[in-house]
Amino acid sequence: MKLIDTQLDYSTRQQVAKSLGQIGSGNQKAIDALVELIGKPLLDDLTRSQAASSLEKIMLKEQIPSVVTALKNCLSPEIYKNNFERFDNCYKVIWKCVQSMPYPAFYQAWHQQEKVKNGE
Repeated sequence: MKLIDTQLDYSTRQQVAKSLGQIGSGNQKAIDALVELIGKPLLDDLTRSQAASSLEKIMLKEQIPSVVTALKNCLSPEIYKNNFERFDNCYKVIWKCVQSMPYPAFYQAWHQQEKVKNGE
């Protein structure tokens, strides 16, 4: 997970994303790292796609609402227009989440504010 924050070539980032999908089941740090990768605006499309695929594999039911909350801002019209692959990968992950949660839980996750990283 520490490798994700370093300047890696796209092939190594893809391998890290794939590995997290194989070993990170339920691991909140792995999920957070994959969500961060998916949301990065300048990430290559193949790595983002691998991160989305891995994330879908390792999320536990109780982690799904926080993933929806974290990725919902990637579904803006601006991202759709300027970075469709990012929009599409976020959409696919959120759609997978929606299929396994009741509507009230989805509504709450969608309208919840994303937590600020510094603990607020």
